Amino acid sequence: MATLSQIISDVALMLPYSTATFTDAVLVGWMNDCIGETWRFGASTSEYMFQQTSGVYEYTMSTDMTFDKIKYVGLSDSTVDTSTCTFTKYTLAGIDDDLESNQYYKARGSTIGDVGLYPTPTTSGYYMKVIYESKPPAYSTGGMSTTIPAINTEYHDLLKHRLCKKLALSGVSGKNPKTDLFALHRDAENEIFGKMRMDYYKRRQQNPKAKWSYKEGWYEG
Repeated sequence: MATLSQIISDVALMLPYSTATFTDAVLVGWMNDCIGETWRFGASTSEYMFQQTSGVYEYTMSTDMTFDKIKYVGLSDSTVDTSTCTFTKYTLAGIDDDLESNQYYKARGSTIGDVGLYPTPTTSGYYMKVIYESKPPAYSTGGMSTTIPAINTEYHDLLKHRLCKKLALSGVSGKNPKTDLFALHRDAENEIFGKMRMDYYKRRQQNPKAKWSYKEGWYEG
């Protein structure tokens, strides 16, 4: 498990570079680009809790959530958020499915990942739990020593190879590209990214599939 600072320190050992030319802000920006390209294949798992309100059937979710990355939705048997709660699992209601008890769906008109519940709650205060693969924020140099990138830690070497690849392409000191080093780190990056994709497809059956309703003109996923 590495912080942004630790990743940059490791890169400096792997491929020394000019810190005047390639500042921490530049390197963190490159990491943001890499995470943005790959997060769907190696995202961290997060949990979001909210309380039902009687008569309300659609709920706003966390801004780091996308609907197709929801892994679990469950209803608690308690109005108190404790570790001893028992949850009833809600299943995905697809576009072509008849609605049944204890199902969830993407709130209509939602562009992020808001969740609808069926049947409409008739009581208030009971907790719902949503477990999902979270979309990472854009990182900055503030708090680098404590910030851990929001992709699975087993893939953190991907970020190191991305930085080394970019440094090599930029000539390390801002001069001619180091094509041999570029190729070395490009191949290492591609290997890790390939593993991320393979791991993702093995997990994919656990995630709702994207569907489109041409009749109603809204997108699920």
